[in-house]
Amino acid sequence: MISPFPLASDGVLTRRLREMTALGLVARTAHADMPPRTRYTLSSRGSNRTGGRTDRRIRR
Repeated sequence: MISPFPLASDGVLTRRLREMTALGLVARTAHADMPPRTRYTLSSRGSNRTGGRTDRRIRR
């Protein structure tokens, strides 16, 4: 896992990503690869809140 929050546990990171997805701040894309993977990216709404900085990606 690549995370901008190195001290966050997997459970905390998962919970925060779900919250941000529900708020429309990040977009979630699930891939049916082996092993399965999920990619989270900033949505346009999330980008507006960060002043357009979209260079950070969270992969899970």
